[in-house]
Amino acid sequence: MSSQQPRGSRRVERLMRIEQEASTARQDIAEVAVGYIRVSTDEQAAHGHGLESQRRAITSFADSQGYRLLNVIADPGVSGATAPESRPGFAEILNMASEGQFAILLVWKIDRLARSLAHAVTTANDLREEYKVVLRS
Repeated sequence: MSSQQPRGSRRVERLMRIEQEASTARQDIAEVAVGYIRVSTDEQAAHGHGLESQRRAITSFADSQGYRLLNVIADPGVSGATAPESRPGFAEILNMASEGQFAILLVWKIDRLARSLAHAVTTANDLREEYKVVLRS
């Protein structure tokens, strides 16, 4: 009998090592969150307290849950009727999600994500299915 391992064993070991590394990477970002805030009008963004109130609420919630808040990204003066993926701030979030930088998206209220229920549900589903990111509101 040969003292060498069969080729299949090395391949299995390599595949198991790759899976273990991927699992470790997922665990590393499991508690990493990004916040998303939005107000509809430029006047709200400039003179209102909407963005700052949303930022404080998201920061407090992240702290209370033990999440590491990576960033809070804003879309000031952008209508909720605009599809999320068409907004500059949300496009940045999608880019971060595609790079696997976080696992949780925090929004103050679901209507900050989208006014249309169809857009909100589709966006939440796409985040989960494509990027393994969960939405918390």
